[in-house]
Amino acid sequence: SLRDNLMYALKHRPVVPREYSEDEREQYDWRMTEAELSGNSPFDLYADWTDFESAGAASVAQLTTRAVDVLTLVDMDKDVYQLGLNGVIDPEARPEVASRIMEARQMLRNRLSDPAIAKLVELFDEDSYNTNLSVGENLVFGTSLDASLDPDNLHRSDYVRKVLFESDLINDFLMIGRSVAELMVELFADVPPDSELFEQFSFISADDLPEFRGILTRTEPGKTEGLQPDDRTMMLSLPFKLVVARHRLGLVDDELQARILGARKQFAAGFGRGAPDVEFYDSERYSAKGSVQDNILFGRLAYGRARSSQQVGGLIQEVLEELGLVSVLMEIGLDYQVGIAGSRLSAAQRQKLAIARCVLKRPDILIVDNATAALDAATQGRIMDNLFVECADRGLIWVLHRASLAQRFDTTVVLDDGRVAQQGRFEDINRPGTLLSELVAQD
Repeated sequence: SLRDNLMYALKHRPVVPREYSEDEREQYDWRMTEAELSGNSPFDLYADWTDFESAGAASVAQLTTRAVDVLTLVDMDKDVYQLGLNGVIDPEARPEVASRIMEARQMLRNRLSDPAIAKLVELFDEDSYNTNLSVGENLVFGTSLDASLDPDNLHRSDYVRKVLFESDLINDFLMIGRSVAELMVELFADVPPDSELFEQFSFISADDLPEFRGILTRTEPGKTEGLQPDDRTMMLSLPFKLVVARHRLGLVDDELQARILGARKQFAAGFGRGAPDVEFYDSERYSAKGSVQDNILFGRLAYGRARSSQQVGGLIQEVLEELGLVSVLMEIGLDYQVGIAGSRLSAAQRQKLAIARCVLKRPDILIVDNATAALDAATQGRIMDNLFVECADRGLIWVLHRASLAQRFDTTVVLDDGRVAQQGRFEDINRPGTLLSELVAQD
């Protein structure tokens, strides 16, 4: 996680021994004996290795606060805040946080009642069809915990087919699938298979297009009779992808939307065996499988509204600031899984995190070797300003990628082929004809 990557600079040796039960102690003694006989390290991997004192903290809560401060210092606070919004929490493990987020949901709903911004978001309502959700999402109306009920697999699900049969929708869906297939075959007939247009606009992949063309040619136009079982499955895959607000094809009209709402209730009720394994959207409950942002928004951004994402994002931030939840969001962001070697972070984020890791342990002398060269000038300036404040009573040595930045330091050392060429205050040694003046001219 982001937290682990930030904290491991504080873990050099066991600091607080772990307390073991009698049975665990036996296993511990065996591990220590094995380590001694094999010449391995006798340190206990399960002890607490975190050096709180080095970071200037006395508890986990203080260390978390310090971590957030350090990430802010390296201009990574906005990134961590966004990671927190995209994070997932367990409402049973963190009921207070879940309750506060539900409070933020209600406050945002109140804001969205303003007619000037109401159209930016289509809120979830179990009794209304959401035109910014796909047909499949409207049917399930929740987060599936069953792989067979994932959005991409609905057309293969026997349970979903039973719902469609019981709701008298199966033939409507097949006809919609045929209409979509006919349109896609016509529009993409001459488009090269490797074109990005398939990914951006087509309901059918380039690989599947010939198969759909074959299905259409061996059945009568406008009819679904004669479709083989596999053909029916393929045709059923298309209607579930339609989003009324985005795909203005006129295939999912008001009457059909009302019938899909009826099917939604049948889907949730089950057939005498209980409801399917789905966490249904409920305005009064926190969704354990949804992100923090999804739980606050509890709706879908309206398609085609310019700058709706930025405007709604601003509203969410205003609500969180009013409720004092921004720091909580950043704490959630600390648990973001960054991937192997930070692969899920950008190059700039990895660089900032590396600087933050060093600052967290409050070294007597901090050496920054071209660590901000990959960042934009504005970010470099903010980080440098913050590090000057952070290291005011300690040493700061900076290997600069721009010689003109040296004027901010008490002492400047100019190296030439590994040798000290000039040394002193920047103002004193930056004279015409010197190496430093030449380097400054090159900036």
